[in-house]
Formats: sequence, structure tokens, C-alpha cells
Amino acid sequence: ISHIIARDEARHFAFGKRYLAETLSRLPAEERLHIGLWLQRLWEAAVHDISDHLGLASRFVGRQKFETWRNNAWMNRLETLKCVGLFDGIQHPILAPSA
Repeated sequence: ISHIIARDEARHFAFGKRYLAETLSRLPAEERLHIGLWLQRLWEAAVHDISDHLGLASRFVGRQKFETWRNNAWMNRLETLKCVGLFDGIQHPILAPSA
């Protein structure tokens, strides 16, 4: 069952990447940036809520190490968003991790 699910998931993922790349390229830069900022707020809120619920900051031996992890994790997500055409190099600094 896992093999079948993994293959199906891979097809869905590949379709999603292709669809986003084609669709996002047609949107104005301002709209893509708006989507990126919305995704950033959504992601940061989710990470914040989960980390508070699970006490992740203490597991990272302090808030600073957790914030470093969070910022690095967001930068990895930015790379994925860049690959599907959500933003270009000019918009990238705007979507950098917030303090």
C-alpha cells in the first residue's frame, strides 16, 4: 500500500509543481508577492502555534536556537517557492524571515 501511495503522491507533487510554475508565471509580480507574504504569515503562525504547543523552543535549548532553526526552515521554503515561480530575485529579500 505504501508503494502505491508514494507513487500517487509523487504524481500529485509533480503535477502541482508544473501547474504552479505555469499559473504563477502569468500573475503580476505584485500579486505573486502578496501570495508570498500571505504564505509567510501563515507558515510563521503555524510554526509559532506548534512550537508553543509542543515546547519546541526548550527542546532547541533556548529561543534563539529555535529562531535560528525557524529562519533557516523558512529560507528552505523560499527556495521551493522560487522553484515554482512565486517570486524572482528582487522579491526574495522582502520574503526573508521576519524578526
